[in-house]
Amino acid sequence: MGKSIRILVHGMTANPGGMESSIMNYYRNVNSDKICFDFLCINQEPAYRQEIESRGSKIHLIPGRRKYITHYRKLVSVFEENKYDGLWSNRCSLPGTVLLFKIARSFGVPLRIIHAHSSGLMRPSLNNIIFHEIDKYRMKKNATDFWSCSEKASKFFYSKNTINSPTHRIINNAINIADFRFDSIERDNVRKILKLDNKLVIGHIGHFSPVKNHAFLIRVFYEIYKKETNAVLLLIGDGPLRLEIENMAKTLNVSEAIYFLGVRSDIPALLNAIDIFVLPSLFEGLPFCLIEAQTLSIPCFASTNVSSEAAITDLLSFVDLKETPGKWAKQILAKKDYMRTDMAEDIKKAGYDIKTEAAKLEQYLFDKLEGL
Repeated sequence: MGKSIRILVHGMTANPGGMESSIMNYYRNVNSDKICFDFLCINQEPAYRQEIESRGSKIHLIPGRRKYITHYRKLVSVFEENKYDGLWSNRCSLPGTVLLFKIARSFGVPLRIIHAHSSGLMRPSLNNIIFHEIDKYRMKKNATDFWSCSEKASKFFYSKNTINSPTHRIINNAINIADFRFDSIERDNVRKILKLDNKLVIGHIGHFSPVKNHAFLIRVFYEIYKKETNAVLLLIGDGPLRLEIENMAKTLNVSEAIYFLGVRSDIPALLNAIDIFVLPSLFEGLPFCLIEAQTLSIPCFASTNVSSEAAITDLLSFVDLKETPGKWAKQILAKKDYMRTDMAEDIKKAGYDIKTEAAKLEQYLFDKLEGL
């Protein structure tokens, strides 16, 4: 295929989380002369809007499904007015996705990709559970490719037949390894700015929502703090449960040792300052933050509900959520004196270097469209 191709990307939200970071990493690293990405955003301004527009991509912002007629008409107009070679829909669940694929199919979009980024429902209502299962089978008729960030996400989104078919593909949550090299000077600077000198710094990155299990994390930190009064907890992110977690920290008298940093753009610098990373999530697809933390040679602890593929080095340990916060704390404290090393080659060999993975994705898109 000699000409450039146009792909419509769906799934960007206002929250600069792991799914959004994954999309942007591939967007930044494919050859923009060969592949043009535009973005379809439903009912909310996308994170990274300024960067997306500065790169010359279109953003189609349309109302949500509650305004169904307007929603439908706007979707139709996007495909009427633009000739797209592919649709790449990034999802944490299937409900509400089929209509988009039906419309794309009706307009002859040859490549229609569904990309799974989660292994559980963020809102596990009975309706969502039912429609997620129904839409697994409805998507078979309307999608051409079935991607996911991990095998665990695949099992949540797709049937066994789909997973075992040539249309299924794992797309790694790859990162720019050069951005996540351990830097002792940067570490010292950040720790000085945040007044973390001589502190044991526990870190976490995540949206303040039920799935990230912040309440359990606070209880684990409480147990750590009882044994190590120089310990602090950095919470990076924001969300609807933040105030509840802040109040919980006050109740346990650990609020002075917890730093609520909000949404940040300096993640590599903050990770340099962290000693141990903890992610007690109820479920995950494949957490972006664990890839970044391991690249920076940080000992990590995650719940056994997190996909096992996240353990791309021996720095990641899994602990069952059935264990007490005290047992979590004991295992975490056993790693407090870990000496950092350079993990770049290990991460690259595991398939998480964005330069390499973006080139693979680029070639795959061209080869697939050539075949279609």
